Amino acid sequence: MPDIVELRLHHLFCILNYGGAGYTPEFIANMSSVIDRINEGASIRIVSGIDDICGALWKGAQATCAHAHECRAELVKQRDQLALKEIARVLEMPTLKIGSVISFGKRRAGKLRRFFAHNAIRQPCVGCEWHERCSQRAANKYVGARLFPPVVA
Repeated sequence: MPDIVELRLHHLFCILNYGGAGYTPEFIANMSSVIDRINEGASIRIVSGIDDICGALWKGAQATCAHAHECRAELVKQRDQLALKEIARVLEMPTLKIGSVISFGKRRAGKLRRFFAHNAIRQPCVGCEWHERCSQRAANKYVGARLFPPVVA
């Protein structure tokens, strides 16, 4: 059975830019593991709510990540809705919705990165504490990104 990563859509923007920094050592290890799975060919199932990135940091009712309380916040749900619209438009997937399973490889990541670098799909990122870091990574042609690392000539 193929590997499937469960991901809320605003996290797709996060993984495009992720280079190994995060909230806690546990978060970094988990995020790196999720990205490794996608790099190895895992598909992505779109979910609402806690996903494979933040879900691994919950132990019963307790979060081990200080940021985890935001996973359930209304602002995060709004980010997911904005991300759904932008990703569906850019990837020309008008039927993309919660529950959809998509293959996600270098081509789709590259297309999203091009739009992100040109500020064409940034609405979900407004107010995010990582916005500046992601902007710098995009301006630097995604050097250091862990997801399908760009080839640097």
